Amino acid sequence: MTDGPIPMDDDSSPSLDLAPILRTELAQFDGREGHRAYIAYFGLVYDVSNSSLWRGGGHQALHLAGRDLTAELRSAPHGASLLARVPVVGRLTGPGPLPRGLPPRC
Repeated sequence: MTDGPIPMDDDSSPSLDLAPILRTELAQFDGREGHRAYIAYFGLVYDVSNSSLWRGGGHQALHLAGRDLTAELRSAPHGASLLARVPVVGRLTGPGPLPRGLPPRC
């Protein structure tokens, strides 16, 4: 992915006004058995539940909902601008690896 819809505040850092979502909570939003489907990308959590491309919590048999997909989406054949089509519902928090580098800009 070469570009991304990262909401920025005045100091060019991701908005902190979003609800914190722990990695353990994110895992519960896997899109299976009636659960909503959330994915994380560069610290932001997106709700992909209403996207026809994420039915059943999976995307193109390559990516699964309920996970931080920052590393995986860097090699996706499309740009992160597609995330502009889905709502941002929170920011990823809690123990675990943090994304390296800066988020791509739109």
